[in-house]
Amino acid sequence: MGTALSFFFLLLPPPPPPRPTEPPPPTAGVTWGERWGVVKGALPDAFPLAVVYLAEYFINQGVLDLLYFPTSSLTHNEQYRWAQLLYQVGVFASRSGFRFLRLRQIWGLMGLQVLNAALLLAAVLAPFLPAVGVAFALVLWEGLVGGAAYGGAFLLVGQRAPPGGRGLAVAVTSLGQSLGVALAGVAAMGLHKGLCAP
Repeated sequence: MGTALSFFFLLLPPPPPPRPTEPPPPTAGVTWGERWGVVKGALPDAFPLAVVYLAEYFINQGVLDLLYFPTSSLTHNEQYRWAQLLYQVGVFASRSGFRFLRLRQIWGLMGLQVLNAALLLAAVLAPFLPAVGVAFALVLWEGLVGGAAYGGAFLLVGQRAPPGGRGLAVAVTSLGQSLGVALAGVAAMGLHKGLCAP
């Protein structure tokens, strides 16, 4: 239902395609040097996005299921489910509205997400958060930061890459995101092995 409402009421119709006045630039004759230039141009956005996703998915895969507030009226499973819902709400909100917030760099978002992961991990290792609501606010913030970084990184890559190299630049950025998620899974397994081993 939310997807349908977003499609019909939030998204703007695409502009009509421009009439070609000259043939598109050929991609077949692109040299390795030109490709390497496109890859290097995408790295300033791909690297911080990879770190954002490393921190974000480390929280989701490794930290949230260990975070528990026994004094809450919610069970452990309910706390985890509410945290995941709030994370997705944050991602949806920031990805839907990132075009209103024009970011020139996403390095700041990378720092915020790493700080968020450190705070939540510290709350698992030495519980200091006063209530589950504080953890929920941090998880909502995690989603907002992650969605803004995702939208901002791909927008910047699309703007900075040369017209013939946009596909390669987007692929490099996507690879950075996927690498961050994979490394987060490895880190989460290590955390669980260290904390939950009998």
